[in-house]
Parts: sequence; structure tokens; C-alpha cells
Amino acid sequence: MANVALVAMSLRSICSLVALSPEELDELEIGVVEALNNVIKHGYDNTPGLPVTTAVTLEDHQVTVQISDRGKRIPAELLDRARTSCLDMDTDDLTKLPEGGMGLRLIISSANSLEYHVDDGINTLILEKIF
Repeated sequence: MANVALVAMSLRSICSLVALSPEELDELEIGVVEALNNVIKHGYDNTPGLPVTTAVTLEDHQVTVQISDRGKRIPAELLDRARTSCLDMDTDDLTKLPEGGMGLRLIISSANSLEYHVDDGINTLILEKIF
């Protein structure tokens, strides 16, 4: 988990080179941190020391973050459900927050586009943030 914080700090530092607003950067950071935590928790079942690669690409008006791992893949039905649902919750009563499924929806809402594919046992999640 310490490496997740390191990636978040690095993302902030890299993105300081472009005109991403503080709000846009916060959104992207939340999505990337959630994605990395999901890899650790769900993809690797909290097993330490397994590889996760994160790459950040800056373009004129876009930041692209690619996260790759060899853990369990995201079930297609879970990803489809997250793409079509919304984060509809009562923030005044935190005891009524949904038990699961919020993480993927949060990741999706953090970027302008999300791509996910699996090739030769490597899961790749690509988040694109346009500014």
C-alpha cells in the first residue's frame, strides 16, 4: 500500500507539468489509487510483492494512465454494470453506503474514458483524462 501512495505523489508531480485543474487532478488521482487498490485487493488477493506497472503519458490536452498486472481479471459483467450505473447515494447517511461495486464506478467517473483488456494474462486498464 505504501507504493500506492508513492504512485499518487508521482502522478501529482508529473501532472504539474500540464494545465490540469486541481479538481481534475484530484479526480484522476482518486481513480488511479482506487484502481491500484483494486489490483492489490481483488486481483492479487492482498498478496504482497506481486508486479503492477503504472505508466503516465502527457499530451497537449490529455493525461493517460496505464495500469498493468497479472492478477485476476475484472469480470466483464461487473465492468458492464459499473459503466451503466451511477453513484447514487445519500451522503448524509454513511451507514447506507452500498457494500460493493462503488470502486469501479469511481474509477470510471474519474476519467473521460476507460479501456480494459487482457492479453496473454496481462490485465491492462487505461484511463484518459482530457483537460
